[in-house]
Amino acid sequence: MNLLLTNDDGIASEGLRALACVLFEKGHTVTVVAPEENNSAVSHKLTLKNALSLRKADYGNGICACALSGTPADCTLFSLKGLKISPDCIISGVNEGMKRLHLFGYGCRRSRGSAERRSFYRDFRILRFFFVELWRGRF
Repeated sequence: MNLLLTNDDGIASEGLRALACVLFEKGHTVTVVAPEENNSAVSHKLTLKNALSLRKADYGNGICACALSGTPADCTLFSLKGLKISPDCIISGVNEGMKRLHLFGYGCRRSRGSAERRSFYRDFRILRFFFVELWRGRF
């Protein structure tokens, strides 16, 4: 399968890199386009006034990985429209650790959700990955 991976934690996220490597080793064609920096909780924000820049990131193993100077929603849209990627599935994640916002009903990581919703609007299959950790032994 042709897979597009993105997240909101940024291109340097260890979870995103690990997921990309595992999927590549399983024989999938993997393209990673993620924000250059952490963009947690930015919801559907799109970059409208500033030019976006794209730089190649080294994920090794023949994985095409790029960092975009935008939001998770920008990454999805830029991949589909600007890079002309036609994935079979768009994967959002991996979150690193449990987020306290979940405990207070904020929702499921709004900025990653925005990347997923942008994919949904364009009829792509979507997967979301989380790492769940015990938080100070309270669960």
